[in-house]
Amino acid sequence: TLTEDVFHLQEIDTSLNFTDIRTNIDKLPDSVVNILDFNNKTILDFGCGKGQFCKDVVEKFNVSKVYGTDLATIELSLVDEYMTEKCEFISCGATSIPLPDKSVDVTTAFLVLEHVHELDIDKMFEELSRITREGFVFAIHHGHADSHNLRRCSKNLTWWVEKLNKYTDKIYQYYY
Repeated sequence: TLTEDVFHLQEIDTSLNFTDIRTNIDKLPDSVVNILDFNNKTILDFGCGKGQFCKDVVEKFNVSKVYGTDLATIELSLVDEYMTEKCEFISCGATSIPLPDKSVDVTTAFLVLEHVHELDIDKMFEELSRITREGFVFAIHHGHADSHNLRRCSKNLTWWVEKLNKYTDKIYQYYY
């Protein structure tokens, strides 16, 4: 039986095989634990929106530095209240991020990758991979485009996994 301590995690391999992992927070795979431990790490939150996650990782997870990237919200000064020495915001797009190679430990992106134009997806992953040392935490909407889903790149999960396989050797999917 499932309890609130148990959740579903799947490992997705390069052949697109899905292996179920039933686990609890104390038994996560080491690779997942290492990525999710933000303590003293440098984080890039790609598509940071109004910057709330950037603020939270500084205050709650003791990151050494967080960069938030976005276009409109930064240009409109919607993130200004969260700017600190540890929390910096950069106005840029998906294919040219003005950070040095391997300058961040973990890159996060929550429901933003699918807003990048499909023609730029490969270049975006190349760019995110260029600046990231350890790995990625992505939340990607992978539904079909319709009148309620106006994302620029609405693709199924298999499509996204095939793209990600070029840049990482381990992919896990969390679902509830």
